Amino acid sequence: MHKPKEDIIIKKENHSKDKPKNNFLVFLDWLWNSDSIWSYAVFLILIFIVIKFVFLPGLGIAFSTCTFQDVFSGHSEKCLPLAIVESSSMEHYAINREICGKYLASNGFLNSEEYWNTCGDWYEQNTNITKEEFQQSLQQ
Repeated sequence: MHKPKEDIIIKKENHSKDKPKNNFLVFLDWLWNSDSIWSYAVFLILIFIVIKFVFLPGLGIAFSTCTFQDVFSGHSEKCLPLAIVESSSMEHYAINREICGKYLASNGFLNSEEYWNTCGDWYEQNTNITKEEFQQSLQQ
């Protein structure tokens, strides 16, 4: 039996629903699904733009480290709400059983009393920090 042309046209129309209909969707499909070097490069550029001009200023506004005026006047460099400061200077940890030039029985963290008993004489001689000042600084 022969199928009428109308059935074929309807099937073609249904098949075309699976494809993106506008250029933006075609671009997004290429960006997300393509494995070309160009899609990776464009993706990295877009991620940089979104983070620098949308995400970080949005966090700045949310955390009140900048204002809408800063964002929209082109001073978004003021909107840096995140800062990571990592320092081991306040960790009282014996490495190779040594801390403050003295050797201990074992490695590991020292509580404040153990640390002062081991290193307190250095603080008193070189910085004029007393045991009471040291303990007060830990409580703040």
